[in-house]
Amino acid sequence: MESKPKITIYLDDGVREPRISVSFKLEGNEFSKEYIWEKLRLEPSRFRKKVDWPVDSPDLPDEYKPGTTWELETGYEDCMLVSHQLEKIIERLRGKEATINQLCKELNLRIGFSVSIEADLGYMPAMMLGRESLAFLAEIGADIGFSFY
Repeated sequence: MESKPKITIYLDDGVREPRISVSFKLEGNEFSKEYIWEKLRLEPSRFRKKVDWPVDSPDLPDEYKPGTTWELETGYEDCMLVSHQLEKIIERLRGKEATINQLCKELNLRIGFSVSIEADLGYMPAMMLGRESLAFLAEIGADIGFSFY
């Protein structure tokens, strides 16, 4: 696959445009990449089995222990709208809501979106999420988190 050249966009005063990455993650105890592919017909950007993680602390509560993760990710792109990056992932998942809900119930998966933003102070992207995106997140029971760097 041919990679796109990295282009950095600078605003008029020399400050770099914000960069945004959005990921969608299914996380659970143990499941196979092939099974998720069979159900969703999507190849993950990243997949990590529970056994691939370093040995975890026995004192760590179960909900914080690393599990198997299946992830779709946009990668960082120069962007002024969080909703633009989020929609790239939602478009790939739209129409698969019932299957996602079935997988979550069957495999006891945690599900969520993560928005990572690299930006200079004062040059943050628009943080608006449209009602269609919010309805999609609600329909599949997904959380959404934001990280700023």
